[in-house]
Amino acid sequence: MDWNLLNIWNKIASFLKETAATLPAKPYAIIMVSAYGIESNIAITEDVTPKLIYDYYGLSKRTYSLEYPAQARHLLAQKVVSVLPLSAECC
Repeated sequence: MDWNLLNIWNKIASFLKETAATLPAKPYAIIMVSAYGIESNIAITEDVTPKLIYDYYGLSKRTYSLEYPAQARHLLAQKVVSVLPLSAECC
């Protein structure tokens, strides 16, 4: 396995760019799910300009400087909450 971090990041970037090019239209939103066994509640993060949540530790400083300038979709967040179990919280 190639553990050269720069090479890995470049491969990930290429994969994402190639995937985006195969879509018929620009997505309205992207829903990201991160699951942990230690959390008992489901929480939806929704803000006008949500920050990335770095759900890892011990990696190079570069990984903690990544940014994704996304815009929140409040109605979509509400819809996601509406289909989740009753313990889900929004915003």
